[in-house]
Amino acid sequence: MVRTPVRLSVVVLSVCLLGGCVTMGLHETARTTPPRQIECGCIAAPLIVFRGTESSVERWPVIVMPYSELCASVGLSDNSDIGFRYAFNPGMGINGKYRLVSRGVDIAARLGASLYYYPLGLLSAGTDWVCYSLSPRVVVSREPEFGLGWAFNAGLDYYGMFCTGGDEEGTGRRVLFLGAGAGLPLCTFRSVRIMPEVDVLLPLLGSTDYEGGTWFLPGMYHYPRLSLGISLQVPASP
Repeated sequence: MVRTPVRLSVVVLSVCLLGGCVTMGLHETARTTPPRQIECGCIAAPLIVFRGTESSVERWPVIVMPYSELCASVGLSDNSDIGFRYAFNPGMGINGKYRLVSRGVDIAARLGASLYYYPLGLLSAGTDWVCYSLSPRVVVSREPEFGLGWAFNAGLDYYGMFCTGGDEEGTGRRVLFLGAGAGLPLCTFRSVRIMPEVDVLLPLLGSTDYEGGTWFLPGMYHYPRLSLGISLQVPASP
């Protein structure tokens, strides 16, 4: 019983240390961390797919990248917590969650923000980007004591990027996504939660600064994204 979550945690943590991109999904349920307690975990996804737009599909029709993050949350009250994430890009994120309903099915409102650095020299020589995001989501989940649980989330994701070097230095890009995810929270030993999750981001509106002007076009310069990942979260001592 004890060896399985320990071994899995070692595997997931190892993937996190080897990965280097920002997560897409929440990998969370609507349940909040108990007050004055801390939960720690890690997230690893072997697959994140970017489907190119018309301007890039000939060069990179599909881009597949791994991603990983370390995460922690601190309980503030019976129905609220604050969370932190760290990726090896490097990058970091912070989020707050408030549980609105807790009657068999939990419903929570979540707001997250992040700042990441993207060294994209492999894709565009000499071009590095700084990305910031703001993501309001609604999370609905059920975690029964016995039986299979489930979790869904949906909301909007706003991403902004600005270039710090190369031919595009000084330019910026902004895009509004519709985001959604579905996961299966699996409770194993002593409340250790293992949660596989599938997430998708669909571009709604986007804009880019180019040659001194700003162009605002639906869905341009960003791609529909699909990811499959797994998270592991364990309770820690207060």
